[in-house]
Amino acid sequence: MIPPWLQIAAAVGASAILVYGSVFDRPRNWLKSKLNILNEFLSCTLCVGFWTGAIVSLSVNSVDKIELHAAIALASAAASWLYDSVVGAFQAIEVNLEHLKNLEYEPEEEEEEIEVSILGDLNSFRTK
Repeated sequence: MIPPWLQIAAAVGASAILVYGSVFDRPRNWLKSKLNILNEFLSCTLCVGFWTGAIVSLSVNSVDKIELHAAIALASAAASWLYDSVVGAFQAIEVNLEHLKNLEYEPEEEEEEIEVSILGDLNSFRTK
C-alpha cells in the first residue's frame, strides 16, 4: 500500500500540473471555452486538488475505504491550496524585488527651513 502522505503529494503535483502546466494549455483552454463552470474549476487549485486526491485514492486503495478516500481528497485539496499560496507568495516577492532592483535611487532635495515669527505677523495686523 502506498502511504497516504505520498498519495497526497502525488495529487498535489497532479493538480499543479493540471492548473498551471504548459503541457495542458491547449486542452485546458479548449475546455474552459466550452463550459463556464470548467473555466472556474480548472482555475481553482482547491477544487482540482480535491478531485485529483479522490482519483489517486480510488486508484490506489480498495473502494470500500470511504473515510480514507474522503480524508485523502480533503487533505489533497488543502495541500494544493497551500502549495499554490506559497508559490504565489514567492512569485510576488520576486516581482517586488525585481521592481526594486530596477528603480534608480534619487536623493530627495533638501527642504529649505523657513523661519516664521507668529508674533511678527500678528503685530503687523494690529490697528491703532
